[in-house]
Amino acid sequence: MDRKVIIAVLLLALFSLTASVSAQDIYNFYYGNLHSHTSYSDGMLTPTDAYAYAKDVANIDFLAVTDHGYMLNETEYDDMLQQANNYTEDGVFVAIQGFEWSAGVYGHIAVINTPTFTSCEVAPTLNEIYSFVRNNNGTAIFAHPAWPGNHFEYFSSLEGDDVVRGIEVGNGYDYEGMIYATFESIYIEALDKGWYVGAMVNQDNHHANWGDGRGWIAVISPNLTKENTLTAIKDMKYYGTEDRNFELTFKANGHWMGEIFIPGENLTFNITVKDNDKEDNISSIDLYEDGKVIESKADIDSNISVWTPVVTPAVGGHYYFIKVTEEDGDRIWSSPIWTLANYDVLAIGLSFSPAYPLIGNDTILTAKIVNQGTSTVEIETKFYYDHKDDEHLIGIATKNVSSKEITTASINWTAIEGKHVIYAVISPIDGDNPYDNEISREIRVSTGNITTRIVTTEYFGVVTNETVRELFDIVIGVPLGTTALEALKSVATVNEVGGFIVGINDIEADYDNNLYWFNFVNGITAQVGAGDYILNNGDVVRFDYHKWAPNASYCEVMDYPEPFFHGYNGTVWNTTIVYPDGSDSYDVVSQNIKDKIVELGVPDIAVSIRSDAEITSTEKESNNLILIGTPSENELTGYVNNKRIELGMTAYFEGEEIIDLWDNITYCEGGLIEALDNPYDGISTWMVGPVVWLVSGTSTKATKVASEVLIEEPNRLNRFWAIIPDEEPPEAEVMFNSHTLEIDVLGTDNLDEDVEVTSEETIFDGCAIRNYTLTDDCQNALTLTLKLMDKNMTMDDLKTMNYADNVILSILESEEKDKITKLKIKEARILALAYNDEEKEVPWNKMRIIYLLKEDELKILIQNIKVQEQFSIFALYNAKINKTILIVNGNVKLIDGLAMVKLLTDNGDLTYRDSVPHLLNNHK
Repeated sequence: MDRKVIIAVLLLALFSLTASVSAQDIYNFYYGNLHSHTSYSDGMLTPTDAYAYAKDVANIDFLAVTDHGYMLNETEYDDMLQQANNYTEDGVFVAIQGFEWSAGVYGHIAVINTPTFTSCEVAPTLNEIYSFVRNNNGTAIFAHPAWPGNHFEYFSSLEGDDVVRGIEVGNGYDYEGMIYATFESIYIEALDKGWYVGAMVNQDNHHANWGDGRGWIAVISPNLTKENTLTAIKDMKYYGTEDRNFELTFKANGHWMGEIFIPGENLTFNITVKDNDKEDNISSIDLYEDGKVIESKADIDSNISVWTPVVTPAVGGHYYFIKVTEEDGDRIWSSPIWTLANYDVLAIGLSFSPAYPLIGNDTILTAKIVNQGTSTVEIETKFYYDHKDDEHLIGIATKNVSSKEITTASINWTAIEGKHVIYAVISPIDGDNPYDNEISREIRVSTGNITTRIVTTEYFGVVTNETVRELFDIVIGVPLGTTALEALKSVATVNEVGGFIVGINDIEADYDNNLYWFNFVNGITAQVGAGDYILNNGDVVRFDYHKWAPNASYCEVMDYPEPFFHGYNGTVWNTTIVYPDGSDSYDVVSQNIKDKIVELGVPDIAVSIRSDAEITSTEKESNNLILIGTPSENELTGYVNNKRIELGMTAYFEGEEIIDLWDNITYCEGGLIEALDNPYDGISTWMVGPVVWLVSGTSTKATKVASEVLIEEPNRLNRFWAIIPDEEPPEAEVMFNSHTLEIDVLGTDNLDEDVEVTSEETIFDGCAIRNYTLTDDCQNALTLTLKLMDKNMTMDDLKTMNYADNVILSILESEEKDKITKLKIKEARILALAYNDEEKEVPWNKMRIIYLLKEDELKILIQNIKVQEQFSIFALYNAKINKTILIVNGNVKLIDGLAMVKLLTDNGDLTYRDSVPHLLNNHK
């Protein structure tokens, strides 16, 4: 219902305190999820599978599928709508269609229950997506509001307040690279800025686990129908919960959460909470007024609690919500209740033009203000710099503002040298609550030049084809106050959509293949768009073009010694190097690393060395940490590795092996250097703070090899994370045709002089793949050649294929077919799976081989899938040309990007979907 209608009814009727108590108080609780994905964007399977799983496996009451709009097409959305109608059954399950508007510079918005969809390409601004939702009678939800970008322009406009009905206080789940995060502070920020939004916890599913995640939204409704569910969501008669069967009711003077009313002198709250698992006791209930706890009930020690606190509110309008905490740590957030007043004014935004002025220039300071009260009021806004006193008063702007009007107040200021804080303060108004009458923002006035380094790379730092891609690494001088975007535009051609960088030097975002430009500053993911980040002297700004994935790195090591030198946004944290207690050799390594980063410019006084037993909690929480040692040697390294899902680790330790999720490689030996968010700092993984660098390995020896990279060979930090094998594998290349699959590991320096080598070259779209074949009597060559077409290979055959020092383990016998055998070769690694249903011999067309090269070489994925005896499929991905070579019974087809083959029938019919996301997770 429109707020203006509510207000008019309230003013005309002068309702009684019990007016809302009616038949609507006959209610039930229904649990569901309003944010999820399928393979129609970057998730798994189809909406049909999602609705079926949510209904029959997860046993939730409703599910919305919200695939990314820029990846959807009309056929897919129509199918989603049809399946939502098919799966909706009154009293049983509600299926809802939707999409996610994903604009990196503003944030992501989930939209539900619209007959069609749009995307950030078609509707690139916030006002345009709000208009779309309004015109299609949908409902919008602020999704994971801390990431990416500036979370909806920091809620500085209320243009969409009539269509946005929720904000995610919790989002995600802990599974295979995904993380669960909470955003309570941003929920409060939105409410402080005047938004009328409820508290949601959604799962944002990217795996086939719809409804089985970490949290749910619970709607309160008389019965389970689509109409009632959507009405409860629009009315904000719901709460977000981390407990699957928690019941909560929250009223003030008889008014439900989500309602707006004019209070009397006192507010009597009626709060009832219940966990239907009797053993799950409630720890506390906190009542919030305007973002602060004003009453608490603790030591409940029961699964049920009823609480009726009475509050005498201060003048002006207010909002109230409750948070429940259970003894097991689960949290539940209610949607708010709002109270109205004659006078309720807010300062919700502050901007400058120009944004980064030069000293002495006139700058327009503009405050955005809103009158949430019921009466017209004269608003006086005072502007100050640095201090709110007469000496620092810039000027005063006065304006009459009608009820519910959003307006601006502006004034000119002659920019003064240096960094300042500008304040916009609304003068006191009788009957108005002053807590939200002030807003401030930092401004930097340029007086000269700074130096910055601008870098563009691809695929987490790997340049795949320098002759085609116009990538660069350049140091430039720019004026103080310059943004990263302005610096980038000074050296490159930049394409923007709604302030979001979608192309640099004609390398454009590829929405079909989920490829985008990502921005890092001094090795840390930028927390704002490039147009909002003001450069500091010495900043290294890296724009990397890669596929989004849930286990992608938030930090990178390529810009070493950053972030130890320049930090982020002018904040430089001290650095502590931590080695295993009692290790005489590691303390020497630690000192050498300190000497190196000091040599590279980091102040000596800013770097300390501690053992893992000596480091203080303050140092862990406040400093950058360089952790030396294996996970079993260094307590902190082990702790960080155990939090790999939460931290989004791309490479991690499992036992004594390194698992590289991105390349899907297992390293039995080697070192690892990886940059991560500091898990001790108490800040969300997506928020800026000090970092942790792992300098570790599968053994003490491997860890020291990795340490030497930081000390002697920093040029080897040539990717976002660095895996350093004990012995560098030789160059390797692959050739495939319909008759023979040959995999050659080349080490020509060790070949016998009389060995005959033949060479053949095949061209795929301008990229040469060279095949080398050695004579059969070459028993001493560092080569493995598998000829699979003309013979049936038995286990004994493979055991005898022993060249030089390579050790080949056997293909599985039939009784061991469910196990995985690793063919461990000194110079390379091959994972081979064989399927042997009946016969002991393993024909070539029943083998599936994945050949994995080191990370900076050609990436190969070869799969053989048997459907019928005569039918075979191979898919070979070539990262140098970013194409998949699809071979069906010897017929070759090139497909752009990384593709997965999807078999639809058993009679040889075949379809494929380009760049099905999460392939790297799926095929493990």
